[in-house]
Amino acid sequence: MNVWLKESLRPDSGALSSARTRLPLSVIEGAAKHVAENAPQHCAAFPERRVLILDGSTIELADTPENQAKYPQSSTQKAGCGFPLLHFAALIDHATGCIVDMVCGPLNVHDARLARPLWDRIQPGDIVLADRAYASFCFIAAMRDRGADVVVHQHQRRTTQPMEGDMDDRQAEWTKPRAYVDWWDAELPKTLGVRVVQAKISPIKILIVNTTLDPDAYPPATILALYQTRWRIETFFADLKITLGLEDYHAKSPETAVKALWVHALAHNLVCGVLVGVADAYDLDRNELSFKRAVQALISGVALVAETVREAWQWVANMVARCPKRHRPGRQEPERRPGPHTFPGWRSGRCFPSGAR
Repeated sequence: MNVWLKESLRPDSGALSSARTRLPLSVIEGAAKHVAENAPQHCAAFPERRVLILDGSTIELADTPENQAKYPQSSTQKAGCGFPLLHFAALIDHATGCIVDMVCGPLNVHDARLARPLWDRIQPGDIVLADRAYASFCFIAAMRDRGADVVVHQHQRRTTQPMEGDMDDRQAEWTKPRAYVDWWDAELPKTLGVRVVQAKISPIKILIVNTTLDPDAYPPATILALYQTRWRIETFFADLKITLGLEDYHAKSPETAVKALWVHALAHNLVCGVLVGVADAYDLDRNELSFKRAVQALISGVALVAETVREAWQWVANMVARCPKRHRPGRQEPERRPGPHTFPGWRSGRCFPSGAR
């Protein structure tokens, strides 16, 4: 920007701060969603169906009275010993990595309840990939009513029959719970038919997946391979919060926090669009390309002297495609050290192999 405008615009300058404040949230949010909706489905898991990953995360805010009132700190911390935490749930496109939509709330709201408004973004034929926080009778029934399938890790409180062999695939019938949360506003069936797939990932790990997918069209191995990619959303959150610097922003007001979240989501989606374009041009898997390398290439490209846009794009694409990530089966996830709210088990040493969670 300094090169184009022939003047210095520091991020902390008054003019830039005022312009950023006046920019409506609806414009930023609409732009981020537009990029996500128009990104091509390159290297999709299932060409005929869209896969969406649903999960939640948090970002730390500045310790101000306004933030503490709107997004209070964890209830396990004493007053004055913690920072406000903005809790958000995100719906992310599995093929592109783009953030389709988000919703924000306080930390004490469960992920499933916080994500309730996102259900309207799920279309018939979609496949929703989520963790055990969404493995409830109510959620799966709601997705079935929308014509969508669900692949989730079975909740730890639900019992399952012992496996037969190294892989087991069977049908089960769940009964409507006697009591369910008061915010639920949909009619629930008395019973719900689900498919339970079990497999031994390692000698001591068993992965259980509940799904309503057709077993003929989607064999157990296909379902398990899909669920093993669920962890990809954690690396997407790391790209959003660490690579793009969202966790270092520390917004001083709730309004600024939400706006900063969507600004970073827009930047995240634009970089994901670059990765998809490079993957398509070089016949690569989008997940073989480094998000951080794409960001570095775009930053370096600001000072590039190019006669055409095509020439500038080719330079960036060559930089991104030059060093694809190696495929490392059974690697420890996440690939890099996350922030304190990306994966709470990291600090306690609870790190799982890919697909073992």
